[in-house]
Order: sequence, then structure tokens, then C-alpha cells
Amino acid sequence: MDMLDWHGVAGILAGIVSVLAYIPNTRATLARTNEQKLSSWIIWTSTSLLLLFSCSRLGISLGVPIAYFVGNLVTLAALICKKVPARWGLADTLSMWAAGLCLVPWFFFDAPVVTTTALLAMDIAGAWPTLRKVIDRPRTENRAAWALWGAGYALNLLAVRELTYTQLVYPVMLAVACGSISVLVLWPRKARM
Repeated sequence: MDMLDWHGVAGILAGIVSVLAYIPNTRATLARTNEQKLSSWIIWTSTSLLLLFSCSRLGISLGVPIAYFVGNLVTLAALICKKVPARWGLADTLSMWAAGLCLVPWFFFDAPVVTTTALLAMDIAGAWPTLRKVIDRPRTENRAAWALWGAGYALNLLAVRELTYTQLVYPVMLAVACGSISVLVLWPRKARM
């Protein structure tokens, strides 16, 4: 980035808002007022680090990828400090192997866009249990955190400099996935009988 234009400002603001979301989430995690799974956070922290490297290689605004990795790392550390059991299952093992396999196109074929797309698809697949959970039990998630994540990822769409697949894949996939969960968590609904 040669100069800080409005795309750059949007990327920085998106990163700040996104990292702020981890504050209420981590506080709720430490207080055990929301349901967290250690193995999921290990996977998300690992994939977010790989996404950070691949986004950097692709020239994507790094505000949100940095916030995503740092926030995941802090949440993971909080879960470890609280001694939350990992409950590692077959799906978790397969996810870690899949994350490793996502690196193959990048390292062997110099195709970081394929790696980024595959990692994002994994990340969204990893969010599926959360999406299912908030449909039935939206109060198991922290409303403030999801409001900030939704706003940060929507703001990150303004950081896109070029309307190309490479530039759009990360912000659009995160905005759609997290936006869906945010709406479900924040939408007022009557309690189920």
C-alpha cells in the first residue's frame, strides 16, 4: 500500500472492530457464559495463521486477517488457562489434516489463491456447528462479540481495492458466514416452548 486511501482506512477500521469483538467473547469464555470447544479454537487459530500468510501473499488488506489470528490466539489461550477439555474427535483430526493439505497447491504450484479458498471453505465448514447451535440456542453466543464481528467483516468489504476473485474471496466469504451467524444471534425471537 503506497498511501493510505479510504480502502486502507476501511481495512484498518475493520481490523480494529474485529479484534474488539474478541474482548466480550474472551470475557464470556473466561466466565464460562458461552459454550466453547477447545479443539475448534485450535483449528481456527491454525487456519487463521495460514490465512494470514496467504492473504499477505495475495495482497489482500491485512487488518481483518491479523485481527482474526490474534483474536483466535487470545481465545485459545483463555480456554487453555481455564483448562477447558479438548474433546478431540475424528472431525477435528480430519480438519487439521485438511488444513495441512490446503498448503499443497501453494507450495508446489505457487497457487496461494487456491490455498486461501480452501482454507476459507474449511473455516466456513467449521462454523456450521455454531450456525446450527444459534438457530436453536442463540443465547449461547455473546451478542456483543457477534455484533462487532458482523460489523467488522462488513466494513472489510470496503477495503477491497479491485473487484477480482482474489481480492473478494476472503472478505465476501467472511462477511456472508459471520453475517449469517450475527443476524441469528442478534435477531429478536420469542423463546421456544
